[in-house]
Amino acid sequence: MEQFKVMVTGVDDNIIWHVQTEENVALSHPVYQFLWKEINWMNWKEDYLTAYHNWLDSDDESIYDINAPTNRRMIDAITRVNNRSEMFKIYYWFDIDRDKNPNHIWSICPLSNEPLKDLPVDTHRNNRKVSPSIPLIFPAGR
Repeated sequence: MEQFKVMVTGVDDNIIWHVQTEENVALSHPVYQFLWKEINWMNWKEDYLTAYHNWLDSDDESIYDINAPTNRRMIDAITRVNNRSEMFKIYYWFDIDRDKNPNHIWSICPLSNEPLKDLPVDTHRNNRKVSPSIPLIFPAGR
């Protein structure tokens, strides 16, 4: 089963990346069609980038709040996609403000409070920790 993550970089239209390699996924890949049925991901990306710029411009830290509406909308959409798909699994990539907490190591899911599971060591280090019950993926740390 292919594993993907949703992560906004702002560089291009892509928001879906391969978990294993950190390479972006072509917009023509079926995973985008599955996601589109659950959320207008282009509008969502604009909302995410607005939150990101609010953080840059005014220190609004809602982008780092897992329960912020922008984050929850995508998590909920991914959950629905994962419930329908047997071909792949999608995660939502999340992290804290590394400028404030550079040495933070994720160990507990911020939504379920469950211990995170480690993905194989050959998985890109940005994608090594996953929640067992919620489609969230986290970096291994620095």
